[in-house]
Amino acid sequence: MALASHRAKTEAAEKLLYGGTVRNPKELQDLQAELEALKRHLSVLEDRLLDTMVELEEAQSEKEARTKDLSRAMEAQAATRGDLNRELASLLAGIGRLEAEREAALASIHPEDLTAYDSLRQTKGGIAVASIREGACSVCGVALSASEEQAIRTSSLLSRCTQCKRILYAG
Repeated sequence: MALASHRAKTEAAEKLLYGGTVRNPKELQDLQAELEALKRHLSVLEDRLLDTMVELEEAQSEKEARTKDLSRAMEAQAATRGDLNRELASLLAGIGRLEAEREAALASIHPEDLTAYDSLRQTKGGIAVASIREGACSVCGVALSASEEQAIRTSSLLSRCTQCKRILYAG
């Protein structure tokens, strides 16, 4: 708007200057100086307009690039979400299967042994059973004699670690 009104003022000043209605040399000089000032200011306004247009184009290009980046990120997120949903479904199915296996296994365990196991889980931070690795308890590291290890492997009774009191499992 400022540019259009400035152009209109410049055209009006040119008409006065070159129209022949003004005959006073001093007035003509003043009109010519005003016209030159208007033209300089018009040039500045046009330069600002061009700079603004360039900035707008750059901003639009940047917006388009960011929109494409966002679209790619959303597609990747959707693919990842799909993968995670499939994995979740698989894990939930596995939990169901494992719970069924656990229930079947619990039926064959002596109630006193199950009570001892549950008690150890509560007092030992959820770890009631320790495997034997390289002739020692895998939790506390206390070494077992070869005869103790053999007895644990062959006996159907529960054996406990002498130090941490967890149930030992020979595998």
